[in-house]
Amino acid sequence: MATPTYILMDSVTLGSSTSSVNFTSLDQSFSDLVLVVQANGSGGKTFGQINFNYDNSPSGTNYNTRVIRSDGSNAPSAVANSNYPRLVPNQIYSYANSGDTMTSFVNIFSYSSTDKYKSIIYKSKGSEGFEIGGGYWESNSAITTLTFSTNQFAFASGSTFYLYGIEA
Repeated sequence: MATPTYILMDSVTLGSSTSSVNFTSLDQSFSDLVLVVQANGSGGKTFGQINFNYDNSPSGTNYNTRVIRSDGSNAPSAVANSNYPRLVPNQIYSYANSGDTMTSFVNIFSYSSTDKYKSIIYKSKGSEGFEIGGGYWESNSAITTLTFSTNQFAFASGSTFYLYGIEA
């Protein structure tokens, strides 16, 4: 079996604050994707949710997620959701203070396949908590666009987003 190789497909380092980062026209020649996000918060709010979307996917009944999260003060809790309008992590909660860095690792399996559902696992950590989870989208469509966005804060200047393709 060949050793998987991570190939940098794209990277974004923000020069100013923004609420959205897009990866478009994804190369379909890889088996899986890995995203590494180091987001710095801006504004007075703590980190809340980061939305993760692909191909402007519509809402529906073919999404399922499982999540474990903790705010750093309480025992971790499990959450099970379905019918999300986005592939998990629809909501990455990291519980970081404003100005702190949140780090997330997201694995998307078989993103370019047209004969399989799309599965994902992720972990996200901020200064005051974490979230780990996974899920799937019951669709055989290839993923061609990825978007990270937020509705509770902005990604500050200096935040980085790396997208890797895995050659297997």
